[in-house]
Amino acid sequence: RTSSNFAPLRSIATTSLEIAFLNTRAGLGMVRNMRLESRSPALTNADLGGFHEYAKEAVKYPEAGVTLSDLSGQQILNTRTAFGTTGLPKTMFGERRRTQSVGTLVSSIYWAPIGKQWSFAVDVPVVREGKVIYYLTMGTFANQLQRLFAEQGVLPAKWIGSIVDQDGNVVARSVGAEQVVGKKITPDMLDKLSRQQHGSFDTTTVDGRRVYATFSKAAHYGWTFVIGVPVEEMN
Repeated sequence: RTSSNFAPLRSIATTSLEIAFLNTRAGLGMVRNMRLESRSPALTNADLGGFHEYAKEAVKYPEAGVTLSDLSGQQILNTRTAFGTTGLPKTMFGERRRTQSVGTLVSSIYWAPIGKQWSFAVDVPVVREGKVIYYLTMGTFANQLQRLFAEQGVLPAKWIGSIVDQDGNVVARSVGAEQVVGKKITPDMLDKLSRQQHGSFDTTTVDGRRVYATFSKAAHYGWTFVIGVPVEEMN
């Protein structure tokens, strides 16, 4: 199998990753929403109660939650709890913000302690007069990305499409998602994804299927779209 055999698959993988992040409300649409919310006048005026109500209203779907944290990552408010709730945990972005105080961050998949489902989050700084004053995080359930496969219909029925986070965890999958979401991909695939932005190779999936895989990585966020074609489909 030459590189030309995989060229159409790489094109599909790249396009599918763009669809996943640009056209689903759980992808870069979240980033756009968060950037808009970070400009809220309530934050400028330190009206945290008003911002809590604003953020709850702005999040139109129940699976998402918004948190506001201080510069150490300590949550100040969370739209999944009542305003004024104490004892909220720190966000997962605190350590990463020590070295990257500005810019947008996307998490790896995690088990949400409040939502009790596999989730991921987007974190943006709240900047006023050139200084970061808060961090704003929106988390949503990873199963929202399953809609990519249902709505776009970009893959043949027997092909396996997977979205993988920057740590090599399966975030969403077109086949058997309930068995593999949250699990690590195979070591050989993890090695390839850690060293390349895109590529193709023979491998075995995390649930034991022999496939020819091709992948494309989102440069800014580190997530990857992988397409696995069963060997019988290629031979």
